[in-house]
Amino acid sequence: MHREVFIIIGAMVMAAAVIFAAKPMASDCKTIRSGEIIGTNGDPVTMGSNDWGYNFQAHRFSGEYCLANELEKECPPGEPYLKMRWNDAFLSNKDCDGDSRLDTHYGYPSYKGSGAWLLMELSGEEDSGDGSTCSWELEMELFAIPFGAVLHDGLWMTPDGEEIGIVYDESFLITEVHEANSCTGEVFDYKSKYKTNVKPEPMPKNMPKEHPVRAAKR
Repeated sequence: MHREVFIIIGAMVMAAAVIFAAKPMASDCKTIRSGEIIGTNGDPVTMGSNDWGYNFQAHRFSGEYCLANELEKECPPGEPYLKMRWNDAFLSNKDCDGDSRLDTHYGYPSYKGSGAWLLMELSGEEDSGDGSTCSWELEMELFAIPFGAVLHDGLWMTPDGEEIGIVYDESFLITEVHEANSCTGEVFDYKSKYKTNVKPEPMPKNMPKEHPVRAAKR
């Protein structure tokens, strides 16, 4: 698997955890529609898709990777394209403690045991070295490590020995991953049988163009 791609995505997961601090839930919550919740760039979080590709109300992002930090105005040529979906436990669309920031993991001290999940699709092109262009893609489902999970030989297991997923970082594990490269022909697939209750709506369809690897799977 592309180690550098995992590092990129890992940085994004950790950025969300740092920027939006954990908070206890309260009965009086601000919504995005109020205009009083502030985003990572210092501007109010707005309804619908913003200039970078985030729709915080709908829990999704769709755009070039470099735009995900909400700081860059445009990306260099050949930038990978990223799509993400998440649930309230990962990043809520409300502020329930009055600090004007979106909530994460509902007051838990970390993502562990929170039920948070994040789905990502990352795709791009690279030079094969012989003048041709290769397409690659990575699809991954991250799930917060459940309470009581036991680490064994790079895998998280339930106390009863059921496999949950692959080690990712200190808060998340991988329950599903697909990786493919059209030049090397390499394909890696993994899917845990553990029930995570991840039930997202379909990804947005506004990919910039068709990639050979994706087309070949049909």
